[in-house]
Amino acid sequence: MPHPAGVNGQVGTVLNTERGAQAVLHTTLFSDTPTTATVAGTEGALHLPGPFHHPGDVLFTPTGGGTARTYTEPRTAHEGLHFEAAEVARCIKNGQLETPLRPLADSIATMRVMDEIRHRCGINFPGE
Repeated sequence: MPHPAGVNGQVGTVLNTERGAQAVLHTTLFSDTPTTATVAGTEGALHLPGPFHHPGDVLFTPTGGGTARTYTEPRTAHEGLHFEAAEVARCIKNGQLETPLRPLADSIATMRVMDEIRHRCGINFPGE
């Protein structure tokens, strides 16, 4: 859905893996969303109360009851980027061209998925 500013304002998608796992994603510029996340599996669910892209709490709730556990990480907002800067410095010092924590191939795979979502939504960039 286009935004009045001329950008793509909203998109939702369901991603499937070969093993049957799914992810439901939604992004919008039309509202201030809570930016929460839940990762659910057979053993329980991890809840990130949000904003999930910042350091903060992670709550584990086991399937079928049991004691919920919380891990609390100090909230630092965008200051958390110092971890990325430290990793870049470590890689440069060790003569590495990329980090083994997030190799370039993983970033390219993510971009391919994003491009496929864009194409399926009929979103094309100039020059494509």
